Amino acid sequence: MQKFRINLVVVLLAAIVFYSCGEKKMTEEEYLNKAQTELENKQYQESIATFRELIKNYPQSKNAIFAYNQIAGIYMENLTDFQSGIQAYRDLYAAFPDTKEGKNALFMVAFTYDEKLQDKDNAVKSYKEFLAKFPEDTDPNEKMSESAKMMIEVLESGKSVEELIEQKIMENEKNNPPTKEPQKEEGSNIKQVPKDEQKTETKKPPTGKEGETKSNDEKEQKNK
Repeated sequence: MQKFRINLVVVLLAAIVFYSCGEKKMTEEEYLNKAQTELENKQYQESIATFRELIKNYPQSKNAIFAYNQIAGIYMENLTDFQSGIQAYRDLYAAFPDTKEGKNALFMVAFTYDEKLQDKDNAVKSYKEFLAKFPEDTDPNEKMSESAKMMIEVLESGKSVEELIEQKIMENEKNNPPTKEPQKEEGSNIKQVPKDEQKTETKKPPTGKEGETKSNDEKEQKNK
């Protein structure tokens, strides 16, 4: 009887090993199709689990980045579980810290605290954490670092974005007042002719009868 049990255990172990070796690993495309089908059928937890399997088996693929974002989206949009969504974004950043997607994920952590949870303290803390990693926008098309700075000012001052922009405009005008043009004196509109362009009139001697009359008069004055 004891020998029979030992043989049975050996057979079961062999079957498990055989099954494990013979099990085919799913491709990335198969994982994506399966997770998408589950999502469409509103099997949210199953879809999350499938996306996690994809990440586990293909941790450095571009599809892993997509899977992290999908997990975060399902938690936030379908399950209204914002804390789990934040964690998914943090996992994405941890796995791909030097990528555009990683940067976006870290920004979304702060944005979720701010917009979804209305958690001012954690929002400010997360925006500052983001700026510590990405102090400036290296891509001119991205405005995340600029937006993070603005949102910290908004949250700490209690003012709206519009109020802060208006305040900055007023401060700029105060610090850089417009320069006034010097007033022109009266009569300054009279155009002066340069000296080199000024012409002096030279009187021509009288001619004809006018000349004869003048010369006769001069003679009479001399005779007198």
